[in-house]
Amino acid sequence: MLILKGVNIFPTQIEKILMQFHELGNNYLIIVETINNNDEMLIEVELSDLFTDDYSVLQSLTKSITRQLKDELLITPRLKLVSKGSLPVQEGKAVRVKDLRKF
Repeated sequence: MLILKGVNIFPTQIEKILMQFHELGNNYLIIVETINNNDEMLIEVELSDLFTDDYSVLQSLTKSITRQLKDELLITPRLKLVSKGSLPVQEGKAVRVKDLRKF
C-alpha cells in the first residue's frame, strides 16, 4: 500500500484498471517521487504487440486510462505508454512499485 496525498493506494487497484484495456501488455511499473515538494505518481505501462503507433490513438488511450485511474484512486497519476519489452522483467515476484521519495 502507498499513501500519496493523503490517499491510500493499493497497486492491485491500478492493475485492475490497466488489465481492462486490451491495448496494454501485462507489465507495468509504478514510480512515486517528490517533485517540487509534491508527491507525484508515474505509471509506466507496456503496450501490447498488436497495438499501433498512431499518436492520436495513443493520446486518446492515455486520456481514457488516466480518467479511469483518477476515478478509482482519487488522484491523477501521470501515465507513460512504453513499447513492449521496455520495462525490466523480474525473476520470481514482480517488483511493481519504485518509491523514490525522501522521508
